Amino acid sequence: MASALQLVALLSLNFVLFLSGRVQGLPPQAVEEMKSQYPNGPYYAVNSNSTSQKCERSLLRLLFNETTKIFPAIDAAGKPGSGILGGNVAWLGSFELCRDIPGMQYCLVDMQVQANLGGTNSTLPIRWGLCAVEDCSETELASMMQEILQGVLGIDWITVYESSVHCAKDPPKPYNAGFYILISICIILVVLMLTGWCLDVAATYTALNKPDQDIPYHKGTTYSYGDAKEDTPLLHAKPDVATVKPTKVHNSKNNGIVVDLVLCFALNKNLNALLSTRQSEKAITCLHGLRVISITWVILGHAFLWPVITMIVDNVLALLDWTTMFTFQAIMNGTYSVDTFFFLSGLLVGYLVFFELDKRDGKFPWFQFYFHRYWRLTPTLLFTILFWMYIKPWLGQGPVWYAMTDQSSCEKYWWTNLLYINNFYPTESVSGCISWTWYLANDMQFHWISPIIIIATYKSVKAGITVLTTMLLACIVTTAALMGYYDFPISTSNSQANVDSFETSANYMDVVYMKPYCRIAPYLTGIALGFILQRRKGFQIRNRLLFSALGWILAVSTALAVVYGLYRSDNNYKFSTAENVIYASLSRFAWSLAVAWVVFACRYKMAGPVDTILSWDFWIPLSRLTYTAYLFHPMVLDVLVFNFATPFHYTFNIIAYLFVGVTFISYGVSALVYLAVEMPMTNIEKLIEDRIRQNRKEK
Repeated sequence: MASALQLVALLSLNFVLFLSGRVQGLPPQAVEEMKSQYPNGPYYAVNSNSTSQKCERSLLRLLFNETTKIFPAIDAAGKPGSGILGGNVAWLGSFELCRDIPGMQYCLVDMQVQANLGGTNSTLPIRWGLCAVEDCSETELASMMQEILQGVLGIDWITVYESSVHCAKDPPKPYNAGFYILISICIILVVLMLTGWCLDVAATYTALNKPDQDIPYHKGTTYSYGDAKEDTPLLHAKPDVATVKPTKVHNSKNNGIVVDLVLCFALNKNLNALLSTRQSEKAITCLHGLRVISITWVILGHAFLWPVITMIVDNVLALLDWTTMFTFQAIMNGTYSVDTFFFLSGLLVGYLVFFELDKRDGKFPWFQFYFHRYWRLTPTLLFTILFWMYIKPWLGQGPVWYAMTDQSSCEKYWWTNLLYINNFYPTESVSGCISWTWYLANDMQFHWISPIIIIATYKSVKAGITVLTTMLLACIVTTAALMGYYDFPISTSNSQANVDSFETSANYMDVVYMKPYCRIAPYLTGIALGFILQRRKGFQIRNRLLFSALGWILAVSTALAVVYGLYRSDNNYKFSTAENVIYASLSRFAWSLAVAWVVFACRYKMAGPVDTILSWDFWIPLSRLTYTAYLFHPMVLDVLVFNFATPFHYTFNIIAYLFVGVTFISYGVSALVYLAVEMPMTNIEKLIEDRIRQNRKEK
């Protein structure tokens, strides 16, 4: 307690000294002039080159000519508040009041304080809001503060680095060509959507008044719904049977390519496609509910995590207490929702490709298999990257908004996302571009190698089982080896372990969590179930009720063990290396088996109300938006929490409101992106396929 009070007193004194005239780096002639004109005025000078003349003059004006600004600046600056022992080390002050003072700027200082916490020497990060003259740069302010701390106060246990001061700017960063280009692209997309709508309405009106005239609408915009043609679980699937189409389809070649392309963006047709709840008979209807519930689980986990990232939480220790609660394990272990998506991806690839292989006598258009997947994912991903780089930096202001204006990672590594190798390069995930898209890289890499499994299984079930088993064992053994070698504690997803043979510590996220060879097990489970569902049209067993009961007991028990199995570890019980290895290497595979049973039971009518809930038509439109919701919900959270101008206080009620609000806004943004980018790109792919097919027929 005494050290905490001492820290508060010293920091308060530091601030008073800084704004009361103890200025660093004033030239000797300036000091003599100050002494002669203001013999009783405060001054302090050292021979230093840390400040420019422009900064020095502004400080002199503040101290001697504009003294009325000093007290408002002190009022606006951050001050230590209550709850320091509870983790309140974000002293932000008033961002708005400081910005209202002419000639002053708001700066956030990140100070590293060496403190003894519970008998352990630790580094305590303190974020301090400073209202300083705007003519002093961030580097100059950092140098002056460090000189005051060490040269004046003799404090060597508080450090301010040159990169530790961040001053707010208006606008947050200069508008660049990328901003104007992307705004222009967005305007063009809106114009195309409205123009396509008008063309479609005009064509429909003409056809209604002239029944013998074809509707000038190409086959590429024949909309369909269901699950029989899609292999991307975050994207809603399309069926093999069209359910919404014009009464008469005109040869697209007669429409002209420009008209066809514009019609791909038609807002009314794409909106109808989004909201339709029709499904084909072959659709695995329970997948809609699984998609939506899983992405909602992802958003819930991120809603708890995101405020911590800002480092302006005033009761962070209370959040740590929450992690010891049994019920909170569902939040802590929300990462298994990602394994559900991996499972769904493998399931749909297996189910659909085996169907086509049976239909085509073993022949399959593998080029289209790869092209379709890349085309469906990449345009929306590219738009997300561009939005992150050229729109989001201007969507907010505040003490910590500066963190949202640095786009250097995407400027360097955007291409790794488009090549789907961003889970390997850059080697540190925090340095990557929109780092949460590591999932897409893994899923695409699974897609690249899936034909090996599928072809082997199609030619010989035994060969397929051998390949699947080999890959599964390789995944389990690799994960176990990495966990054991680095001695990662599984209870903390971002834990680090020092390894003597490495110069730096290895990070669990980079070594294990994001790597495909550690995450492929659920995907393999999905392919296996897809084969079973495709080959077995019905399921007959003598004692169906007993089989169903045992299946549900095992599945529910397994899922609960996976999600809540770490409870002891979060309550001061240290898992042994063997326990960490076993849990990490088997838990994701076990989770996929539990989800596989849910799909299996729903498909063969052994799920009762579970199937009814998961197959509810309400999920279908939301299911189509899961991909864009996955891409954009982190940015929605960024815009919310990084705009906070006061410290964030964790309570369950606040998080509940934050979660619900972010979920609704994320789906709203997702709907716009779906209508403007994702669905039009799907229509363009159909248009290209139709054009190629027509040219082949003519030849």
